[in-house]
Amino acid sequence: MLQTAANAHDVTANGPYDCGPFHLTLCSRGGVTRIHTEVTACDLYADGRGAFTLYWLYNGFQGRVRDGNGSASGCGDSIVTGTDNPVWYIQSCIDGGSPAIYCGAKIPA
Repeated sequence: MLQTAANAHDVTANGPYDCGPFHLTLCSRGGVTRIHTEVTACDLYADGRGAFTLYWLYNGFQGRVRDGNGSASGCGDSIVTGTDNPVWYIQSCIDGGSPAIYCGAKIPA
C-alpha cells in the first residue's frame, strides 16, 4: 500500500550502539518525514566517524543521506523522492573505516 497524507507518519531509526569508551552509546539516528519523501541523518557522537541513513524507495532504488556537519548541532536531510514513489525502508549507519560500516536495524518507513 502506498502511503498517503491520511496514513503517512514520521519514522525514526536508531543506528548502532557502538560509540563511547565501552561501545554502548547510540552513534546515529535517521528518519523519514514529509509524507515519506524526506530522509534525515544525525551524527550523535563526536568520534570522527560519519553518520548516514540508507533508504530504499518503493520501486527498489537504494540511496543514502549523510549528516554533513559531523556531530555538530543539526542533522543532514534531503527530499529524495515524490509521493508517487515513497521511502519504503530506512537504516541508520556510521562509517567504521573502509570498507566497514555499522548499522542499526533496517525498518519499514
